[in-house]
Amino acid sequence: MPLPYIFRRAIDPLLPPAVIVLGALFGIYTSLHVLLVERKPSLALNLRHWSDANSARLLRYLGPISYKEGLPVVPSIVGQANRVVVDVGPGTGQNLRHFDREKITKLYLIEPNVGMHAELEANLRKDGLSDIATIICCGVQDTMTLSSHGLSPCTADSVVTVNVLCCVPSQESACKSLYSLLKPGGQWLVYEHVVAEPKYPIPRLLQHAYNIVWPFFLGGCNIKRDTAEVLKTAGTWETVDLGRKNGEGGWEMLGHIVGKLVKTM
Repeated sequence: MPLPYIFRRAIDPLLPPAVIVLGALFGIYTSLHVLLVERKPSLALNLRHWSDANSARLLRYLGPISYKEGLPVVPSIVGQANRVVVDVGPGTGQNLRHFDREKITKLYLIEPNVGMHAELEANLRKDGLSDIATIICCGVQDTMTLSSHGLSPCTADSVVTVNVLCCVPSQESACKSLYSLLKPGGQWLVYEHVVAEPKYPIPRLLQHAYNIVWPFFLGGCNIKRDTAEVLKTAGTWETVDLGRKNGEGGWEMLGHIVGKLVKTM
């Protein structure tokens, strides 16, 4: 058995607790920032404000690491988006550079964490997308807010989700809402981390254990979701092309599915 494989299997279970410890350290800094810089003691007790601020700060730090880890898969997925595009949970916009500007007529960015908007807007300008982009500060199930920005059922040609379906509340309902936004024949482009495969019970058990604390520091992220199955049952698909990221074995703590689903005409 190759040493790199042994090393990967040994180190992989340690990654989530390492991130949790880092999140706790960032949490201390976030609390001090709210108290001493923002000078708003009441917000220190506002869990939503604290969580949004802390996860935004932590993800800015982890973003470049996650970005490199997603190469070259994410650029190839995002680059397929065309015409009217819905990018769900773009964060600070680290993947905006991978959109093909010539293919896109309108770009909707659904990002409920306002703490990321300033950097997201800056990256839109940097990547030459600001003239066609609209940032919508709401969840994917807030149909009234979405429609007020022109995003109604059957209006999107492409939906893009990159490491975001782990965070949405009520994943099944959220995916059905996103499915409804797609036009018949529209495509859903996917890169998501998911639960380990059933044939690896120990990694799955560890994911369930880590997930008790993990969402608190990572903006509600859930590392034990079977997102592939949820996507398949979100609606009726003409084609479903989903699989494990190349090189992964299905036992990883933060393993990924990659691919595309096309809505039935």
